[in-house]
Amino acid sequence: MGRLAHFLYKLDFWSKRKMADIRETVKEIAEQVVKGRNLDLVDIDVHASSKKPLIRVYIDKEGGVTVKDCADVSHELSVNFYVDESVPEDFTIEVSSPGIERPLTTDRDFSRNTGRMLEVLYRKEGATASLTGTLVQSGAAEIVLRTGSSEHRINRLDIVKAKQHISF
Repeated sequence: MGRLAHFLYKLDFWSKRKMADIRETVKEIAEQVVKGRNLDLVDIDVHASSKKPLIRVYIDKEGGVTVKDCADVSHELSVNFYVDESVPEDFTIEVSSPGIERPLTTDRDFSRNTGRMLEVLYRKEGATASLTGTLVQSGAAEIVLRTGSSEHRINRLDIVKAKQHISF
């Protein structure tokens, strides 16, 4: 490997490492901010770009988040990021709800969607099956979907993808 290639490889490695460190710092700060507001931290994305790096923070709560929730969290995060020198000042921060197309993955995701229609893709007898129904129960080990008069128990480990079903 030539000197320039070796230098660029090291530069890329440290950039990715720094972004991972920044993501962890952002997560720690965001968890404190949302906890103080009775919100759930759903996810965080940190993206480097040729312009300003972008921090996306996804929040939720029972009944859904409001624009005010997002604005308040964004403001408090900005203040905390300014104080914490490990987060560069030139980041763009976006705070939003996770959206209805976001896959459900955590216990809290499923719990929050009890009573709603879900589309679930899951493994069944060596194949993949799909089911759309109302989530009537969720737990760490399984969920229960109701379709008409039938209830279907699906092991959480067998779920490939689950999301809220929106009908128009």
